[in-house]
Amino acid sequence: MGIVFRVAFNNGNWSSPCLKPGLDSRFDECRKGKLRVDPPGPTDDLCRGGCWERDLCVNFEWGCTPEGRKFNTIRAYPGEKVFFVFKQPNSKYTLFAETTVKGVNTPPIRKKQPQEGNYKYFMQFEEFKPLPEDKWVKNQSGLELVNAEWRTGRYRFISADQVTRLENKIKGLIQTDHRATELPSVSSKKSIRFDISSAIYERLQAHADGEGRTIEEIIRQAIAEWLQRRKEDSI
Repeated sequence: MGIVFRVAFNNGNWSSPCLKPGLDSRFDECRKGKLRVDPPGPTDDLCRGGCWERDLCVNFEWGCTPEGRKFNTIRAYPGEKVFFVFKQPNSKYTLFAETTVKGVNTPPIRKKQPQEGNYKYFMQFEEFKPLPEDKWVKNQSGLELVNAEWRTGRYRFISADQVTRLENKIKGLIQTDHRATELPSVSSKKSIRFDISSAIYERLQAHADGEGRTIEEIIRQAIAEWLQRRKEDSI
């Protein structure tokens, strides 16, 4: 198993606040206010936002979202492979770093919390630096990174096969991912559309964020488990 973290771009090698963020289109995510920090201004010399990314490669940790939740220790464990990506202005991703998990659900080691929130439980990483920019794997889709469309959440769990695939991308052994360029085919899957209350949606979203999955994945699993129980009860 492995984990892919989706972070914001940082021009300080993920070790300091960003310089002149108004001059680089790769800061679009921040300027649009998609992080829980003050967005940088167009003429700022130094970003004023207190995001995780500014010291990712200093403290080597990431807080579990939403606040107060813990990482799933069945899926997150020491020694697990970790990849980091940031979103490009064209909505695709750049894979720029890799490391492994050092600890799960640890207290924060930073002396001052960033403005993003007061999280209680963290994942610690083995020390790492971003890859040289000529080794970055650019223009990746969610399908290429996590084998699914990536809508919400800051991290996603991936299979061992997908870990090997991303490692080979970094090594330059995979130049084209045919899964991302295949022509669409007719699917045998059927869609079900229904409404749920906002309270249930918020609970589902919290579980999805906490497990690095989507709401759709959790609902599909719940349906599959219910059908299996019905089958066992009828025997």
